[in-house]
Amino acid sequence: MENYPKPMTHLKVVSRKDVLRTKLFRVSKVTFKGSTLKGLNKTHIHKNVLRDPIVVVFPMDEVGNVYLIRQYRYLLERTILEAVAGHVDKGEKPISSAERELFEETGIKAAQWEHMGMIEGSASVVRSVAHLFLARELKFGEPHPEEDEDISLVKIPLREAIEKVISLEIQSSTTMVGLFLLKELRKKKKQ
Repeated sequence: MENYPKPMTHLKVVSRKDVLRTKLFRVSKVTFKGSTLKGLNKTHIHKNVLRDPIVVVFPMDEVGNVYLIRQYRYLLERTILEAVAGHVDKGEKPISSAERELFEETGIKAAQWEHMGMIEGSASVVRSVAHLFLARELKFGEPHPEEDEDISLVKIPLREAIEKVISLEIQSSTTMVGLFLLKELRKKKKQ
C-alpha cells in the first residue's frame, strides 16, 4: 500500500459568511487556518454551496416492484428516470418530507416506512445531504404535482431497475445509490 501524506487535520474556522441565500441553497464563504502538508500555517478561503437536505423515496410493492418517476429535468435538458425526491422544508422532519413528496408526485401513500440511511452527495464544493426511504404497504391515489412538474409513474421490478443503473440508463446518483442499497438490504433480510 502506498504511503499517503496525512491530511490537514488541525483546521480552525476563522469566519463563515453567507454570500448568497436562496429558498433551496446558500453559498457560504469560509475562512480557516491550518497547517499544510509542508508544515506551513496558512489561511485558506473556500466558497461552498450548501444545499438544503433532500429526501429520496423508493416505494416498493409486495412482489418487489419499485415505483420510479419519469420527468423532464430542465437543467439536464432531457427526460430522466429517477426516484421520487424533494427538499426538506425548514422545520420539517425528513420522514414528513418523504411522505409529502411521495403523495404529491405519485398519489401514493405508504403505511410502512424505513429510513435506509443518509448519504452525502459530495464532499468538496457542494454539500448535499440525502435521506433515503423505503416505502411499503402502498395505497394508490391521484398525484398532486407542482405546476411545473410533468411526471409519469413507472412500475419496474427491482432487478430491472438495477440493470438500468448498470447500463447507465438511470444516471441520478441518489437513485443509483438507493437502488443498490435497497437490493442489498433485501438480500440481507432474506438470509
